Amino acid sequence: MLRDCHKQLIATNMADVSATFIKTCANLKENEGKQALAKHFKLEEKHIDNDVRNSVHVDFLYGNMVHAVEKGFKWHQVAAVVNFSEKLLQETIGKSLLDSVSIFKKISEELLSVLEERNFSVFSEFIFQTYMTHFSLYQLVFRHEQEVSAPCAEQTVEVPVPPLPLKDSKEESVWYYEETLGELEQRECKETDQRIANDRANFEETEQKKSDILKDLEEKESSFNKEVIGEMLRETFQKYTTLTVDSMKHNISSVMSDLELKLEKTSLPRPQQLGPPPRFELKPKILTPAQTKVGKELKEPKEEKRPRSRSAKSAKRR
Repeated sequence: MLRDCHKQLIATNMADVSATFIKTCANLKENEGKQALAKHFKLEEKHIDNDVRNSVHVDFLYGNMVHAVEKGFKWHQVAAVVNFSEKLLQETIGKSLLDSVSIFKKISEELLSVLEERNFSVFSEFIFQTYMTHFSLYQLVFRHEQEVSAPCAEQTVEVPVPPLPLKDSKEESVWYYEETLGELEQRECKETDQRIANDRANFEETEQKKSDILKDLEEKESSFNKEVIGEMLRETFQKYTTLTVDSMKHNISSVMSDLELKLEKTSLPRPQQLGPPPRFELKPKILTPAQTKVGKELKEPKEEKRPRSRSAKSAKRR
């Protein structure tokens, strides 16, 4: 695992940063500057805030760059510091602290010629106070794979249906009224179908009972006498009365169910936009010719007979 980790780190882009790039990067905000460094060294494959290794790597390079800028290094010297920091990190991963100090002395000869003695001493002191002091922590981060704890959950997302054109839109009160009325009408249709099925079953049951009564009468036909006939009449009358009462109860229950549904539909508040309710519209009564003639006679008053005058009566006598 150590060898694979080291190879992966060595495979990082080794292109040296330029003084122009470092100047631009240093003038950016901290977050933007870190992102620029991560992009240059190809560390942005995973978000630096969620990946500990890349985050520490970028912080190490950015911290060395900022320290050099604050100490007044020239831009080409700051670029050399960043390039040296990347090389140092790659060479010392997986090594002991003693070997890392030896590697620092070996690869810093070229850096000394660029920074000169004063700046090299400042940078070396900073490296030993930071990287070398916390060397074990850096080794822990770069030598061992970190366990990534990220939530993973599946969620079904329902895409909203395309909106209807504005000409097909309805006010909320109208939509609610039509929806409620449609539900009532569907319930009415279901109850009507159920009532028809019940009526058919009741009719078949009634016919079967009537057939049983007639069959019973035919069986007792041989033993007819006054008492038997009287008993048969009373029994038959009782059975037919029971059938009639049951039929009336069923009809009353059906009528009550219809009335309840109609009352529920009538009591449903109707929006003004739909106009007056159609439930009170009455069909005009069609009159027959005979009824029309009688109506005219009732409307036209009869002429009253006026009493004749005395002169007319005397003239008639003459």
